[in-house]
Amino acid sequence: MTTKGYLYSLTGFGHAELFVVSCTHLRDRWSGPVTVLIDEKETSPIAEEIENDPLLNVTVKRISLIKARRGTRHMATKTTMYLHTPYEYNVYLDCDTLPIGDLDELFEPKLALTQFNRWLSTQRRVTKRIERWKDISPLIEEMIETAKMGQPAVNTGVIGFRKSYREMYRWFDLVMMNPNSFLCDEIAMQLLYPNLPEVEMFENKYNCSPTYGADEEDVRLWHFHGCRRHLKKEEGRKLWLPAFNRVMEMNVANIKDWASHGDPRLQTFLPTPSVSQ
Repeated sequence: MTTKGYLYSLTGFGHAELFVVSCTHLRDRWSGPVTVLIDEKETSPIAEEIENDPLLNVTVKRISLIKARRGTRHMATKTTMYLHTPYEYNVYLDCDTLPIGDLDELFEPKLALTQFNRWLSTQRRVTKRIERWKDISPLIEEMIETAKMGQPAVNTGVIGFRKSYREMYRWFDLVMMNPNSFLCDEIAMQLLYPNLPEVEMFENKYNCSPTYGADEEDVRLWHFHGCRRHLKKEEGRKLWLPAFNRVMEMNVANIKDWASHGDPRLQTFLPTPSVSQ
C-alpha cells in the first residue's frame, strides 16, 4: 500500500473545471500520488482527458454511488472513501478548493478535521442544519444536545484520515440515517466527532472561505464552498479566475476543448476567440 496520497471525489462533471484547477495547483507542491473517485456509470469523455493528462498525473478509480436524492448523493458517497482509498495516510479535498500552501500537517492525525471560519456549532446557520436531524433517534438527540454546548463547526471539504482508523465507518453509518438531508456528510461529522477518539481539529487556514475568512493571515487552502462562490462572489472570482486562466493557458486535460461544458456559467469568463483579419 502506498503510504500517502490525496483524494478527490468527482462524482458529477459539473465540477470538472474546478477539479482541474485544484489539482493543477496541488501539483505545484505535491509530486506524490493523487486518486480521483468517479461514478462507475460516468461516460463523459472528460474523465479520459483527466486520467491521461501527465501534468495532473492522477489515478481514476470508478466507484458505485450511494443511493440518495441527486442533490446529496455525492455527499453521502464521500463518507465511503475510506473503503476506496489505496493509501494509508490520506488528505481529501473537495473539487472547489484551491491549495496554495503546505498541507502536510493534515496527514499526521488518525482523523484531521478543519474548522470553518472559526464558527461554532451554535452559530445560527450551523444550528439550523443540525436541527434537521431531530426526531430520528434518541442517540442523535443526544448528539444534538452536545452540539448545543458549542464545538468548532466542521467543514468536510478538507479532511485527513488514516485508512486504518477504525472509526470511519461510523461516519457512513450516521449519514445513512439521514442521507437526503442537505450537507448530510458535514452535519453527520459535526454530530459525531465529539464522540470519536484521536481527532485533531485544525484552524480554518486549511479550509478558508474567501467570503468569510478574507482576513486570515496564513491561508494554505481556499475553499469556495457552494453557491458557485468562485464565480458569483467578487472575492471568490479574484482568487479563482487567475488560477483558472493559468490552467487554460497550460491547456491541462485539454480543457480548452471542454471548458464550460461541465459548468455553463463559465462561458461568460472564457477568452473571446480572436477573429482573423
